[in-house]
Amino acid sequence: MFILKDGRYHHDYDHNMKAAYLHVLADALTSVLTIAALLTGKYMGIVWIDPVMVIVGVIVIFHWYYGLIKESSSVLSDKSVDV
Repeated sequence: MFILKDGRYHHDYDHNMKAAYLHVLADALTSVLTIAALLTGKYMGIVWIDPVMVIVGVIVIFHWYYGLIKESSSVLSDKSVDV
């Protein structure tokens, strides 16, 4: 059973769940990139790989969260609410 799914909750789109899901994915991504950078640096001697992995992680996470901000901004500014 999945605790966090893809941001959908009972047929309604839940931006909070998507944000939580992206947060967990971002934590996992940074852990994987860190381990990859450490192993690459240790066994291949490439000492500059750590900053490169950080930049890659920042770009990917920024892309995810920029999409979330675009999706949720109309709700937060009440543009999507019919009065």
